[in-house]
Amino acid sequence: FERAIYASQPAVVRTTLSGTNLSADGVLTRDLQLTASTFSGGIALQRFELLGLDKEEALARVQPISLIDQPLFNPTLNYAHYLGPGLMAMMLLMSVLTTTLWAVGGELRHGTAATWLFTARRSLSSALIGKLLPYTGLHLLLAQFMLLLLIGGFHLPVRGSLLLLEAGTLLLILAYQAIALAVVAATGNLRLSLSLGGGYGVAAFSFSGLTFPTMAMFPLVRIVSRLFPFTPYMELMIDQTLRGAPALYAATPLLEMGLFLLLPLPLMGRLRRHLTNPITWYRL
Repeated sequence: FERAIYASQPAVVRTTLSGTNLSADGVLTRDLQLTASTFSGGIALQRFELLGLDKEEALARVQPISLIDQPLFNPTLNYAHYLGPGLMAMMLLMSVLTTTLWAVGGELRHGTAATWLFTARRSLSSALIGKLLPYTGLHLLLAQFMLLLLIGGFHLPVRGSLLLLEAGTLLLILAYQAIALAVVAATGNLRLSLSLGGGYGVAAFSFSGLTFPTMAMFPLVRIVSRLFPFTPYMELMIDQTLRGAPALYAATPLLEMGLFLLLPLPLMGRLRRHLTNPITWYRL
């Protein structure tokens, strides 16, 4: 680059940008073009002023630096590949959250908690498994439709492991079921649980890194982004589809989502008290 500039030859600046984040890609492309054009103008001005030309004529005579940018992973800049996985996964997790909140919190709201627990022979774990397993299966089928639509309909490439993507999808469903259980156990109120769960679920998109890369966020915001299973799931989704990352890179997102399954465990005693205490029944 330096030799070309000193030799008065055309110089090329090559950049590679991540096509998985179109908003950041657009800002970077604009800034790179502005930098190249400003640098070009400075060189042209200096060069032709030495030849005795005025400023306007100098800038009009030459553009010595050209910019060639190459988007990575999403070279066609396809918005379906950019927004499709995030929006569909958001609809899936919101369905998981609200369904689980209604399924468990509804037992309190309608005063059937004691009967539900008695049917499971007072085993809370059996009651929860019997209640949530059908919903887990239904959401897993819904997730298969989501993946089929993304891969078959929107032609999202799968350059990594589809098996890891399936495992991550299952963990996403289980993680949001665990979060919903924790919310119901903490509040003992269906309406409050739905409000808190809905707000928490919607906020996940803002911190996922789809609209603004997590690596460029403030440190505190990066920490907050890890409080949502949606964030590691989208990292896994992008790695195993657009990027074609090795399987080793899936370990961290899978582990992060798996940790959410432990969230309701300390609250199981509180949930049992809600289910067996008539005071917590029939709350609006």
